[in-house]
Amino acid sequence: MDREELLIAHRDLYAQYHHHKEQMAYAASVLYLAGAAVLMYTEPSSLGSAKTLKLTFAVIAFVSAFGFVAWQLHQRQVAADVVEACERILARLAGGETPPAPTDARTYHGLHLPHFLVDELVAIAESRKPLCGPRTPEIITYVTMVAVAVLVAIRMTG
Repeated sequence: MDREELLIAHRDLYAQYHHHKEQMAYAASVLYLAGAAVLMYTEPSSLGSAKTLKLTFAVIAFVSAFGFVAWQLHQRQVAADVVEACERILARLAGGETPPAPTDARTYHGLHLPHFLVDELVAIAESRKPLCGPRTPEIITYVTMVAVAVLVAIRMTG
């Protein structure tokens, strides 16, 4: 397999992986928000002596859901970077640039990849602005989850 075939294979694989991670993260977010809505509309007086238990459950559910969503979105970001790096290198190759020299493999976020691909991934990560690109929906998701958790806590303790 030559470099171009390798890049196309990586691009296609990580594009599918990106989509899968995005779907998992947003499905978990929706389930979390649905559960929070149930707690929001439960009358605090109907919680009775189980109020502390339900509040504890809500905190555990928030921490678990938030951690799972954050992990999924992090994996989504890595996959998006791999796709972008492959596209950049393929575009340069299509423009007549000499293929990257064969080099050793390196590790990037736990992935064992060719050195020239890792170099491109590092360049992408270093050039990323905080509120641009794939990070924007991630930040919106985190803010929404935290805001809903605060509202549920206020409702349950009020």
